[in-house]
Amino acid sequence: NLVHLLCRKHRYEEALRLCERYLQLFADADATIWVDQGICLLRYLHDDARAEASFRQAVSLASRDTPSLVNLASSLMTRGDFAGAAGALECATDEGPLQLYAWSMLALARAHLCAWEGLAALHAQIAERIAASAPDECVANPLAVLSMPIEPLAQRLLQAGDPSGAATVL
Repeated sequence: NLVHLLCRKHRYEEALRLCERYLQLFADADATIWVDQGICLLRYLHDDARAEASFRQAVSLASRDTPSLVNLASSLMTRGDFAGAAGALECATDEGPLQLYAWSMLALARAHLCAWEGLAALHAQIAERIAASAPDECVANPLAVLSMPIEPLAQRLLQAGDPSGAATVL
């Protein structure tokens, strides 16, 4: 919990030290600590390769965990692997508060791949979810949504981040 809190407060150096110590002591750590470690590695050390490895470990422990998949996809998109990102995001089937975030990232990945089939339907699904959500539940990647044919008022409802507190999102 402390590692997660430090990540959310952007105190990555402290969080990374605790992650590494925790993972030395507890080899059976769950996906959340691996996600937090990946974020620390990216934000503090700018170590893309190790961060991606942490996110992949998180996904291997929880193959349908939306925060793990979204962070892996973000890492992949940063280095231009939109196909890998789309593949990861298609596995994010959680109906929780990060579903909209995952959908927005998936739409962006598909647009980069020029994978137009089904993209209009995904955009409509995103717009419907935004319209049906309370403002504090409306979390998506704002840059991804700006590239979509969605009403400006709906775009203004979006917040960046993770409302659930379940895991930090890049």
